[in-house]
Amino acid sequence: MITVNFLSGYPDQTVDMAINEQTFTLRIKWNERFSFWSLSIYDRQFTPIVSGIKMVRDYPLTRHLSLNGINGDFIFMRNFGVKEQASFNSIDNDFSLVYLAGDEIDAAISESS
Repeated sequence: MITVNFLSGYPDQTVDMAINEQTFTLRIKWNERFSFWSLSIYDRQFTPIVSGIKMVRDYPLTRHLSLNGINGDFIFMRNFGVKEQASFNSIDNDFSLVYLAGDEIDAAISESS
């Protein structure tokens, strides 16, 4: 499991991440109107691979997609507490985005529920 390091208090941020010897840029944005975080994934040239995925707690975010170079999935997990949904200040506090290899996904989801 790899925790993606985003910072609390920033509504639009990016981080580079290496997966299977490929570098991807992950971008999260806060949707102020509907109060949720979304995830976009870009290649090295910042060409969108997938964009605007609503970050739902404890759900494999890209499982239904076939993404070249990504053999696992991203999960938006609750770190602690009882919040059902993330708020603007939840990133890096109550909730974290993690990347899991295929065999780690089911175990991690059942642990966090």
